[in-house]
Amino acid sequence: MDIESSAATIFETFRLFLNQEVYGDELSIPVANKLVDANIAHLDYMLNNNQNDNWFDDVNTANQTENAIDVAIRALDATYNFLTDSLGSDIDKWEWGELHQVSFIHVMGNSAPFLEGLNLGPEPVNGSTYTINGYPDSIFISDTEPDFKSYRGSSFRLFAEVSIDWGNVRGLYAPGASGHLTSDNYDDGYDD
Repeated sequence: MDIESSAATIFETFRLFLNQEVYGDELSIPVANKLVDANIAHLDYMLNNNQNDNWFDDVNTANQTENAIDVAIRALDATYNFLTDSLGSDIDKWEWGELHQVSFIHVMGNSAPFLEGLNLGPEPVNGSTYTINGYPDSIFISDTEPDFKSYRGSSFRLFAEVSIDWGNVRGLYAPGASGHLTSDNYDDGYDD
């Protein structure tokens, strides 16, 4: 899920549209969005074990019964159309970092113009909900557009070389070790 990866962009966008195609007609898009991460194991099971499951059938089409292949094709079409409209026709430029960006929003950051410096970002970021470099996105469709913005991640990371003296240990708070705006440590972990 590197920020330069077009495969990551295609995969995450397709995953979102597939969830919408499978569950959106029965549950409504807002409800399906709330269940996108909870549904992943169920959807995986259906794709591997029952491609004719009733969830794949679009209740809005009369006299037609869709299966997993039909729904996947519609999700791929939606993925292609969204990415082409958003990032252009050159697939190599569909970089994950163009869509997946992190912002650190301070609770007071939007309360007054002079406090705007409390908010940091957005910046492209590697990772996803399911990777070690965990910057989960708020993956959902709002107004028919996917939203991959991230507002959270690992707040503290510890890197330790296990040895007798434990001399090589580093820690990192994101976005910094201090919550005070005037501190040099307010955003000292932001770039890392």
